[in-house]
Amino acid sequence: MAYVEIDSDLNLSLARLLIIIQSSTAGSKEESILTLDRLVIYEFLTRNPILLIKLLRQMEKKIKLEAKEYEAGGLSAKYFNKSSIYKFDDIRHLIQLLFSRKLISISLLTKDQITIFASEKGKEFCLELYSDYYRRIVEIGTAIRGLNSTSIIQLRTQINLLINV
Repeated sequence: MAYVEIDSDLNLSLARLLIIIQSSTAGSKEESILTLDRLVIYEFLTRNPILLIKLLRQMEKKIKLEAKEYEAGGLSAKYFNKSSIYKFDDIRHLIQLLFSRKLISISLLTKDQITIFASEKGKEFCLELYSDYYRRIVEIGTAIRGLNSTSIIQLRTQINLLINV
């Protein structure tokens, strides 16, 4: 059986990003503005759930997310890859692929800012994903929803403080 590195497999990355888009905005009382900057941070936090839990606690957000044993015991739980919080080109490429497959919709907010959300086809696709991994991404994405009202600058500052501790 071949070893698949989850962070580098294109289909898994596409599905993970789509789930993040869907679960971080679904059920919001107000329309959530999901921009490229926010998506890069959310994708980073999804791959680092221990950091997300620490961030939510530090920001005094209600936490409905518990660390799994396999997440807490790994090296990545102690040594975060800080460069991935700035992977705009990678996320931009994934967004283009999701858009070309009609799994997301994009609307223009201002001349420099877009918002991204799951299309009906994307929502249906998310509902069809059945595995422990995808269910976990939904749990994490739902917890991330608590950060929607936090500014990008504040998120980056808080994450950098946690990483540098």
